[in-house]
Amino acid sequence: MPRDPEASEPGRAAVGEVAAGRSGAAASRTWHTTTDVTTFCDRALGFLAADPVAGTVLLTEATYLRRHPEPRAEQRYGWWTDEAGAVTAAFLQAPRHAPLVSPAPEAALRSLPAVLPRPPAIGVDGRYVDRAVAAWGAAGHDLAPRARIRVLRLAGLVAHPPATAGRPRVATAADRELLADWFGRFRRAHPEDPSDLAFVVDDPLAHGAVLLWEVGEEPVAMCSRTPVVAGMTRIGLTYSPSGDPAAEGDLLAAACAAAAEEAATVLALAPAVDADALERLARVGFAPAGGAGAPRREFSTGSRLTVAAPAEDP
Repeated sequence: MPRDPEASEPGRAAVGEVAAGRSGAAASRTWHTTTDVTTFCDRALGFLAADPVAGTVLLTEATYLRRHPEPRAEQRYGWWTDEAGAVTAAFLQAPRHAPLVSPAPEAALRSLPAVLPRPPAIGVDGRYVDRAVAAWGAAGHDLAPRARIRVLRLAGLVAHPPATAGRPRVATAADRELLADWFGRFRRAHPEDPSDLAFVVDDPLAHGAVLLWEVGEEPVAMCSRTPVVAGMTRIGLTYSPSGDPAAEGDLLAAACAAAAEEAATVLALAPAVDADALERLARVGFAPAGGAGAPRREFSTGSRLTVAAPAEDP
């Protein structure tokens, strides 16, 4: 994707616009785009922070990239303004990742293919999948649901006696080599996962947001979470190199307790088809983020269709 030539110059951030409508008030409904994450945060972070559940992924990605910018990497950010100039939607394409789109008005989604014309994949709120498919389809780019990620919220911590004879400990810089090794093992076992070591380990480690579970002074499992933003944190990777579900379950409960002490909203993500992950999270008190009777919040990734791979929605 072409970069804005002015965005890499110190103190400058080029902002482009793609408007909806032809004249009058409708013409002010516009996508503004930039390759500078600080500019994006200045313009769109308030909108995302107003609903940290719906905006969880964009919030954590944007604030992480603001702390650790990669000005030479390919990236793009955008925010949609309505007739009054208020931001009512946003998207973020982090380096080496597919674009992610917040909940958005219909006009914003219809206009977005002009900004992101042919994405190989895109993440949208699950409630807007049909609109997104229709918008890109009208632009000649076929997308289909490929995976659904459930957004869960800690409704109330459910205490259970530890299943292992261990205890939690906050990881320190001295544990970084061990954590990096474990993350490498996780990535080799799950090559489809796009997570970065810096996002999952290094940034949480610097904020005291990685817990270890120790048995006999020996670390056996790790659990990271995102630094708090807008009163929200999200549980990240819970991993034991031995694959011990008891140790992982004990650590998850401890990590949720620690998270609840520092954030008003504690979230987790899980594949909608992963019954084991959903059950493990429910056991410690997670429930669908929308609450009872509310639409489930899900993020979906789409992939371009080919004749040989027709759309399937698991």
